Formats: sequence, C-alpha cells, structure tokens
Amino acid sequence: MSELCGARVLLVGAGGIGCELLKNLVCVGASSITVIDLDTIDVSNLNRQFLFKKAHVGLSKASVAKEAVSALRPSCSIQAIHGNIKDFGVEFFHSFDLVMNALDNVDARKFVNRMCLIAGKPLVESGTGGYAGQVRTIKAGTTECFECSPPAAAQKSFPVCTIRNTPDLPIHCIAWAKFVLSALFGPKDEEDNMLRDLSLPEAASPQDVAEAVFAKLFHTDIIAAQQVEDRWKNRPRPVELDLAMVKHKLGVQDPLINQVMTLEQACKIFLDACITILSQRKEDIGSIVFDKDDADLLHFVAGAANLRMHIFGINKLSLFEIKGIAGNIIHAIATTNAIAAGLMVIQAMRAIQGDFQSCKHVWIGRSGPRALNVEDLGTPKPNCFICGTAILKLRTDLGKLTLGDIYNSVLRKGLGLVSASIDIPEKGDRGYLGWEDDQEDSGLLDKVLKDPILSLKTGTILKVSDLDDRISIDICLEHVELDEETSSSKFEIIPLNAESGSIEETLKKHAKSPDQQQQQSPLRKKAKTQPEDGIEVLSD
Repeated sequence: MSELCGARVLLVGAGGIGCELLKNLVCVGASSITVIDLDTIDVSNLNRQFLFKKAHVGLSKASVAKEAVSALRPSCSIQAIHGNIKDFGVEFFHSFDLVMNALDNVDARKFVNRMCLIAGKPLVESGTGGYAGQVRTIKAGTTECFECSPPAAAQKSFPVCTIRNTPDLPIHCIAWAKFVLSALFGPKDEEDNMLRDLSLPEAASPQDVAEAVFAKLFHTDIIAAQQVEDRWKNRPRPVELDLAMVKHKLGVQDPLINQVMTLEQACKIFLDACITILSQRKEDIGSIVFDKDDADLLHFVAGAANLRMHIFGINKLSLFEIKGIAGNIIHAIATTNAIAAGLMVIQAMRAIQGDFQSCKHVWIGRSGPRALNVEDLGTPKPNCFICGTAILKLRTDLGKLTLGDIYNSVLRKGLGLVSASIDIPEKGDRGYLGWEDDQEDSGLLDKVLKDPILSLKTGTILKVSDLDDRISIDICLEHVELDEETSSSKFEIIPLNAESGSIEETLKKHAKSPDQQQQQSPLRKKAKTQPEDGIEVLSD
C-alpha cells in the first residue's frame, strides 16, 4: 500500500471505468495521479459515470473528474489533461511509475501498450462490455502484452450486394453510410474519392457540394436502382428523395440522442455534417476514418443511414442506437465497471511492488457459477512482433502488390505501424527505403514489388522499424500467383513457424538471437527524425 501511495500514476481514460478507478485510487491513498481523456461529457454518460452531473455536459471529462475526487482528499495531487494519449511520446511515459488503462478504443490501448513496453513501465489493462470484462497486468519481458493475444472475433459481415442494392435491416444501411463516408472523405487507397465523380466546379460552395452529394445518393442512384426490374419482384421498390420537397422543412431542431429522427431531421444533420467537413475540416479530407465519438462523422452516418432506411421502408433509429451499432458498442454497465476498477487497484498494489507473480488475468462474466475467473498471466508470445521475437512471412503476388500497399495495407493497417521505414539488407545502401513520405516524389509507391527498380523476390527479407527504432520486425516475402478473382485479398501475414514451407530455412537463418532482440535496431537513422511525441496509431 505504501508503494502505491508514493507512486506517480498515469490513468488513461476518465469514462466508465476511469471514474470509478480515479475515485478508488484517491480513497486508497495514491498521492500523485495524472488523468488524461480526450472526450467531453455527454448526456448518455450520466447513467454510469457517477462523477459527472447534468450541469457538466460539454465539459472535459478529465477536468471534471479531477474536481469531483479532489473533494474526497484535497491533499492528493491530481493533474488533468484534456487531450489524446497518442499525442504523447515515450518520454511522457518515463515520468510515471505505473500506467492504468481505462479505454474503450483498441487502437489507443495498443499505443499505450507499446509505449509502456518501450519505457519499461508496468501497465494495468482493463476492458468491459455489458456484463463481461477483464483486468490484467502487463510488464515488458515478464508477461504477454496486449497484442500477444489473438484479436477478438471480427464483426459479423454482410454480403456487399445486400448492403449496396437490397438492404432490409438497419445495420445494412449503417454499413452503407460508413462506406459512403469513406468514399467521400476517406483514404484514397481504399476507394476512389466520390467528390471527384460529382463533376462540380472548383468554386462550388460547401452547401452546393453537400446538396449534390444528397442528390446523387438519395435521388439519382435510387432512380437508377429502380430500373433493375428483377430486383423488386418480391420486395418493395425504393422511393427516391427530392431535396426540394423537404428543403423548406429543414429548420427543425437536431434530434435528441434517444429520439428516432424524422425525415427532415435526418436530412438536416446529414447536410450540416457534410457542410461542416467541407468547410471546417478541409485538411482532414482524404484521411477521415469513422469514429463514433466524432460528432460530425456520427451525424453524417446517422443522417445518411436514416435517409436510406426511409427510402427502403426500414424503421429508422436514434443517434444513440446508431452510435452503438456503427461503433460496435456493447453498452457499459456500471456494476461491471466498478468491479473492474476495484480489481485494477488490487493489481496495481502488486505491480508497484514488483510482485508480478501474484498478478493475475481476471475475467468478469455471468456465465458459470462464478462472477470472476482467474488465470495466471501468460509469458511473452514468441510470434508477437511487439514484445516477442517475431519474424513474419508475407505471402503475396509480387506482381500485384505495390510498395504503397506495403506501407498502407501491410504495415499501417495490418500491423499498426504508421511511421515505419524499410531496409533490404542484401541491397546495401540502395535498399534503404526510408519513410513513405520520401517515396512520394520518386514514384516508388506505385511500383509493384517485382518491378526491376525494387526487384523483390521470394526469400527477400524486409527489415521494418518503427517507434524510433524500438520495434523491429523481419518480414520474409513469398510470391504466390493470384488470379483476378482472388486478387482483392492481396496478401497474407503468417507468424514464424505458423506452418512449414519452402522458405522456412530462410526464416530461421534470419532469426534474431535474444541478445540481438535487446539491442536497438541496426537500421540507419534518417536525417529527418521522428517527432518526439511518438506515432499516431490510426483507427480501424
């Protein structure tokens, strides 16, 4: 207990678990706490985040939580930061003795995990969903890390043809709305930017562009769909929308969070969100990815989804319901959060003493005779590229995958490495590909891997480094022929020893010894170094 009282604690997240945990830490005597959270308080938070009241809606979660618990023990030193944890680098983490995660964002949890491993700081990690939850402690070199375990099961998928042509469930319309958001404002490597297909003059105002998008999605495209007669033999034909017919009714108020919105409200929040993105967030266009906590993006998706539901005769939903479905949320239960927060304090007391043998992986749930199930913490997984000794095999068609695909799809999306550099040792100085930004002007990003300029082949080892050269991965290439039907799945990532194959000996030959794993990556330093605040891990 005395060690925790004198420790410098970083609490990441001041939401459902974070509020309970901050209160617990103050009550058990922690004397130095820094709490960080990006969000502001919403009405929907008040049923389970008990440090907040209705008068706090719109204010910073971290700041209000600090003020609320300071009254319990004024002598406790609490610093509140309203910001994104991904804006802070490893030096920030070095200033703490213990880190505690109370996040609902997987990408942010991965980021904190990586920073704690680099800084060598113990991390008490948690997560809840409904009646289920888990708490565990992570320590570099001692326990498995957050990314050692296989990812959660992928969300249920639906046929693309159903989503695009014949939706009959709200989730079909929500999935379609998220696709439209990406096609309009998202990364260009995923879909062609729909804005370019509207053929609007460069001087078009955000209002004109928003109305043109509305006309295409909910009028022109629907009329075109109506012409496919066979599609509507056994189902109601969709009804197109005419903005001119509802435009005079757009003076309505925005819908309440739990209110099923009217057609006019859906039109209004869709157009308003479009105009806001086009006028106030120009610099984000081309990189926007849906985030349930981004009001503009949520309103765009909710408005578009409800308009499509109206067109296809599907019952519309509220903002709250759409936020839950679009963000894959299982809404939190206060009791589960309280149990998780209590378990985290117990784990913290052991971790701060260095007693990791007593730390456990605790599962919270309603199934079976017990509410809590306990197991020993796992050791670092050899095939984890974050804390293990991973060598990965990349099986792909070297004549179809480009260097840009390597950066964007394999490293960025597949492995979560945003600022990665690539080294090809067998090519000497000519094999250093540096950062993706360095390749834009050279045209290398558009080159397929077996292009004579790159000349990559089966057995070639790519040495990939990220996080200021603290994470280093060897990726061994294996060429497979892909026909046009299977080329949409461009690559497969296989951990070391996941299978035997023709390049197994190559993998073993390039494997690193444990001593080499502890050393800094041998990659050459760039003249233009990474910013000190670390990397930004993109959202899924």
